Amino acid sequence: SIGALARESVPDDFTISSPENANLFKTTLENENIPYTEKRTEVIFMKVNMENIIKSGINSSSTMTLPVVSEKDVEGVKLSEKETLLTGYNDALKGIMSFKNSGYVEIKGKHTMISQRFIGIDRKFVISTAFTKSSLPSVIVDDKVFRQLKKDIDPSIQNDSSIYIGVSLQDEDDSIKANKIFKRTEFDNNGVNLSRMEMVASQKQMMGIIMFVVGFLGLTFLITSGCILYFKQMDE
Repeated sequence: SIGALARESVPDDFTISSPENANLFKTTLENENIPYTEKRTEVIFMKVNMENIIKSGINSSSTMTLPVVSEKDVEGVKLSEKETLLTGYNDALKGIMSFKNSGYVEIKGKHTMISQRFIGIDRKFVISTAFTKSSLPSVIVDDKVFRQLKKDIDPSIQNDSSIYIGVSLQDEDDSIKANKIFKRTEFDNNGVNLSRMEMVASQKQMMGIIMFVVGFLGLTFLITSGCILYFKQMDE
């Protein structure tokens, strides 16, 4: 559904690109007495060799650049130092890439490489599409391992922003008012700021345009076919 797709792209009601923009938006929400919760997730990008766990799809010998987050920033996840969990797996990705139930992955830093035991993949999206390049899954590791990897990142493959900031409303009835505030807030141009409500509206509009074009072309085809048959009969 459109709502499910929007939730995959924007896991929280709003995604803000920087702490400065987040503070600006939160201050406006507080002035309007709109209660909210904030989630901040540090994100680093690492090259991950998943040859051992890819069952089918893309070239399994390839190494992909994936976002990596700490378990401490993901609710309900607890890992050992040797375990890795993938998350953010939808039907679109399943159609081009399938994974084994177990195996190991190699996470490569600028100077070192660590081998981790793959324990599975989850459908839950924990960061926005601004971080998940080409909708590839995210990697969750133990917090100690995350801090170790953070010291060995390759600057050339990092995102412009290293922090995912999600703002969720405590009362769904405030959605329309909060979205109006989001639209009129003058964010700086650094990074991508997203509203799930705006994304839903955009996707519905796009779907409407597609349906109109398809319907128009279908009607045009019927009228054209009818005219051809009519003139053919008149000639006879």
